[in-house]
Amino acid sequence: MTNWAFKLFLTFSLPLALQKHLSLVFNVFYSISSLYRSIHSISNFQPLEIYPQLWH
Repeated sequence: MTNWAFKLFLTFSLPLALQKHLSLVFNVFYSISSLYRSIHSISNFQPLEIYPQLWH
C-alpha cells in the first residue's frame, strides 16, 4: 500500500516539478530573448534617427 502511494506521489509530483522547472527556464529564456530583441531594435533604430539629421 505504501509503495503504491509512493508511486502515485511520484507520478503526480514529478511532472509538476518538471513543469515548474520548464516554466522557469522558459521565463528566463523569454526575458533574455526579449532583452536581446529590444537591444537589437535600439541598434536598428539609431541609424534611422541619425541619418535624417545628416540629410537635413
